[in-house]
Amino acid sequence: MPRLANVTLDKLDDSVKNWLNDQNTQTLNGALAFVPFILQQAFFEGNLDEKQIVIHKGSGGVVFSDASGFTALTEKLAKKSNGAELLSQCLTAFFTPLIDLINAYRGDTIKFSGDALTIYFPSVDDTKTSSFNGIVPPHGSFGLADLGPMATAVLRASACCIEIHKRLHMFETGVDDVRLCLHIGVGCGEISILQVGGIVPPETHIPRIEYLISGAPLEQISIAEPLAKNGETCLSPQAWELVKDCVIEGRPLEDRMDFHLLLRMDESKYTFPTIKYATQLYDTRIENCFKLDQLNITRRYIPSAVFKQIECGTLQYVNEMRVLAEHLWWTFPCNISVIFINGSGLDVMSSNGPSQAQELMSSVQKVCYAHEGTLNKFLIDDKGMQRPQHLRPAASIMLFS
Repeated sequence: MPRLANVTLDKLDDSVKNWLNDQNTQTLNGALAFVPFILQQAFFEGNLDEKQIVIHKGSGGVVFSDASGFTALTEKLAKKSNGAELLSQCLTAFFTPLIDLINAYRGDTIKFSGDALTIYFPSVDDTKTSSFNGIVPPHGSFGLADLGPMATAVLRASACCIEIHKRLHMFETGVDDVRLCLHIGVGCGEISILQVGGIVPPETHIPRIEYLISGAPLEQISIAEPLAKNGETCLSPQAWELVKDCVIEGRPLEDRMDFHLLLRMDESKYTFPTIKYATQLYDTRIENCFKLDQLNITRRYIPSAVFKQIECGTLQYVNEMRVLAEHLWWTFPCNISVIFINGSGLDVMSSNGPSQAQELMSSVQKVCYAHEGTLNKFLIDDKGMQRPQHLRPAASIMLFS
C-alpha cells in the first residue's frame, strides 16, 4: 500500500485495514481486465522480469476479430451532446457478451486495437492437469478420440467464433439504425509474447511496458481475416487441417482455395455446450491469477491515466474496461493530437527482432514523454500485417494541448 509508506499497518484500526483491503481488491479486479492471463502465467513461471523481453513461448490458436460499423457509430455519436454516454452504453452492450464468450472458451484477449481484438487460445494438454477426471475428454464429446492439445485449441477457437456470430451478427446499437458486425480470421502455430519499453512516464514512478504477440499465426490471420466478409470466419490452411473433420465448411474461396470459411460445427460430433463444459472443467488459469501482492505489477501494463480511473472507481464495468479505454478521448476536457506510427523493416520473429522491438519502443517512449505525450499501445495487427512474410509493428500516441 504505497500511499501509507510511512505508516505501519499494525498501527491502523481494523476497520481502516479492511477498507484499504476492499479498495485495493476493487482496483485489482479492474486492473486485471487489462492484463492477459498469459502475462500472469509468465510471472508465476518467473519470466516477467522487467528486463526480459520474450516472456513466453508457446503454441495455440490465434484469432483476429474486426468489427464493422464503429466508424459510422462514432461519427453519429460525435454530433450528440451525450455521445460519450451513448458510446459507453453501446460498447458495454456489445463487448460484454463478446468477452464473456471468449473467456468461456478459454480465450485470452491479448490486444484491443480500436474495434478489433487479438485473442490467443493456448494449446494445453488437459489430460496432464490435476483436474482431469478421465471421463470427460478435453473436447467434451464422449466416445470420440482426444484431438490433441493444438487441435483442441483450434476447435475451441472455431466454436467460439461461430457462437459469436450467432449472438452478435448485425448487432443493433440503437443509434440511427447503425449495426455492428464482425469478420474473423483464425490461425495456429508457435507464438511468442514480448514485453517492450520500460521507460518511466513523467507523471508516475512506474515503468510503462507494452506487450505484444508474434509468430506464424499472425502471418496466417493477416490473410484469413480480410477474406472473411461480415458475419464470417476464415481459417488458415494450418488451422483448417486440424478441425476439418469437426466443422462444416462454408462457401469456397475461389481466389484462395487453401483458406476455408466456417459455416457451423458438425453437431453430430461436437456441440457448443459440451465444448464449453470441458473447457471450463479443466481451466486452471485461476491458479495463476494475480493477487493483491501483484497489484503494482499490473500498473506497468496500463496507461497511468487509465489506472487512475480504475483506482478512483470511475471505470465501472470490468469486462469492457479495455474497450472503454480505447475511447477515453471522448471524456477528456481538452484538445488532443493522435499520432499513429506504422513501422517497417522490423521482423520481430527474427533472432534479433525482440531486441530491436525493445529499442524501437523505448526510443518512441522517450521522445513521446519529452513532449508531454502518452503512449497508448504498441502492437502487431492488421495495420501492421500488409506483407505476410514481414510483420510490421505499430504504435499510437496521444499528445495533449
